[in-house]
Parts: sequence; structure tokens; C-alpha cells
Amino acid sequence: MAVLRMKKDRVATRQDAAHAFGITENIMTAPIQAADTASIMGMAGSDPDRMLCAAFMPPPARELACTLLAFHNELLRALQPARSSAVAGPLAGMVRLQWWREVMEGIRPPEHGLAPVLLQAVADKRLSRETVLRLVQSVEMELDRQASPDSVATPETWEQMLRDGAGALGVGMGEILGVGEAESLLALEWCGMAYGAGAMLRHWSVLEGSGRFLFPGALSVLHQAGSAWAAQAEAFRRQAGGRGA
Repeated sequence: MAVLRMKKDRVATRQDAAHAFGITENIMTAPIQAADTASIMGMAGSDPDRMLCAAFMPPPARELACTLLAFHNELLRALQPARSSAVAGPLAGMVRLQWWREVMEGIRPPEHGLAPVLLQAVADKRLSRETVLRLVQSVEMELDRQASPDSVATPETWEQMLRDGAGALGVGMGEILGVGEAESLLALEWCGMAYGAGAMLRHWSVLEGSGRFLFPGALSVLHQAGSAWAAQAEAFRRQAGGRGA
């Protein structure tokens, strides 16, 4: 109950801050109509590795996959310093994330080019609302870390952030491709987490001073964790292949 109360208090604080800074339904300046393909590709372009993977999807799934990547990149913008952050700190990013949460929950109008596409995908059961909201939750955890940089971070907290971020992206890609079995989606979550751990290792020197929520331990332990998730996904793939034989 205490955790739930803290969560409600945090949401209320973000909503109050939105009104204090004059940020209401028009927090985003993009048009209400759905973004066109060129705009979506442009927004997703800062994630070239996943974009390359999405390029191998069949056309109907490919565009939605790129929309999901564009959405994730839009969320990550909340981690970047903005003019208002000098006054509001991480709270400015929290307001942005709260706006997206309320859009996906149907509380606010979809006043962003990506929102109508995502909401239609949820309505058509091509993507689950839970998966989309997990991505919001992951970035919220990163902002919480920015707000309290001196607090002690645990590997368990970091792993949950990664599970709801890179892991949920893997799940979302599976949902877009029509995967519905819980075990298969879990294996895709492991794949996403393994990729996330590998990307963090690969770009560690760049991420170190960026304010991102980095693994709170030795790099060798991070490598082991990523390898273990990849092994779990591979074991499931082999087992599934054996059942289909």
C-alpha cells in the first residue's frame, strides 16, 4: 500500500508541475494527425541497429515496428537537458512522460503524430497497451535515478529498468509480428535485455557522462548478465524447435 501511495503522490506531483509550467494538453507541438512514414523513419533513425532489424519485417509490421522505435526515442528525449530543466530539473522530463502515459490511457487527446498510430495498434490488438506503458515506466525509472544521483542503486532496480525498456521493446516487436504465446514473448524479452546489456557495454564510455541509469556494478558482471539472458533465449529457441520437429 505504501508503494502504491508513493506512486500516486508522484503522479500528482507531475500533474501539478504541468499546470505550474503552463503545460496542459498542448505539451507536444506535433499535429494531431498521424505522422507519415517519412516522419516516423526520421524519428526512429537514432536507433540504427533496431531499425536494421525492423527492415527485415514484412511491410505491414515494418512500419508499426518503426513507429514503436520512434516512440521509444521520443520518450528518451525526456532524459535530455532542456531549457526548462534548469528550473524544474528531472521533473520537466517527468511531465513529458506523464503526458504520454495519459494519452495511452485515453485520458488526454492524442496530440502527437505518433499517438494515433499507437492507439490504433492497441485497438487492433497488434500491440498491447501494457507493453507501451512499460516503456514509459522504464524511462521514468531513469529519470528517478537522475533526480537522486547519490542514492544507492541496486542491480535489481537496474534490471527492472532494462526489462521494461529494452526487454519490452523485444516483446513489442514480437506482438507486432503476431506472437501471442507468453513463453515466446518472454524469450523475446530476454533477447531485448541481452541486446540492451550489450549496447550498454559497447557505448559505456559515451553513456558514462550522459546521466543514463548505468549498471551499478563491474562491467564483467554486466557482461555475464547479458550472456545469461541471451543463453536463456537461445535455450528456448532450441526447445521450441525440438517441439516443432
